[in-house]
Amino acid sequence: MTSKDTSDVPSKEKLAELTTVANLQPADPDLQAMVDQLVALVAAGRRGAAIELLTRAGPIQNGTLSTTVDDLITALSEAN
Repeated sequence: MTSKDTSDVPSKEKLAELTTVANLQPADPDLQAMVDQLVALVAAGRRGAAIELLTRAGPIQNGTLSTTVDDLITALSEAN
């Protein structure tokens, strides 16, 4: 088994912090759970599953968060 380079993967705490700053309120528990799952998938090298998780999230009303999710999907797709 080879080790995956996860140096460019933000920690779940950093993602939650970014989400909280974007919303100016505490992170939604469902969103936090998705972030936790996303971090685990990316760290395990399961980028395809991470993309599926992000696309299943449905429409996001917050513009900043929507852009962040779109950018994550793009980055994961290019790394795949």
